[in-house]
Amino acid sequence: MSKSVYVGSISEGTLLPSDLIEVFSDELRRLDEQRLNEVLEEFSLTETEQASILDPDQQSEILSKIEDALQEQCPEFIRFGAHADDGACFGFWPDIEGLMEEVQTGGMPSVGDPSELEALPMESTSAVFVNDHGNVSFYTKQGQDWDLTWDCV
Repeated sequence: MSKSVYVGSISEGTLLPSDLIEVFSDELRRLDEQRLNEVLEEFSLTETEQASILDPDQQSEILSKIEDALQEQCPEFIRFGAHADDGACFGFWPDIEGLMEEVQTGGMPSVGDPSELEALPMESTSAVFVNDHGNVSFYTKQGQDWDLTWDCV
């Protein structure tokens, strides 16, 4: 991934394929322009051509391909799609239940404070911190350094 996803909504209040294609394309361009161009090339489109020229079946297909490409950009325990409580709200959403299950089964360490990350075993590659307000921060190890991958309230 060249850039980080932002946890939260990127589109609200519309299910029109042409609207979603535009918003999803803009986000994929921000994250990985080369990947967007690959998807558009599958449909013989350029970035300047509007997806509204496609028939509904083609719009559905390109929308699905762009959604898949956005999912490829997601870090661990993040998914791209509609919000669980609002089918017209699309974005990047944390899988808190899956993350906490991983912590509870011992598959991932949890720290009481981010300053404790350095004390984790060398083989640890990810960890979670949940503060006393319930905010969740997910860290991954890059070389010898711990980086904040994503966090949410």
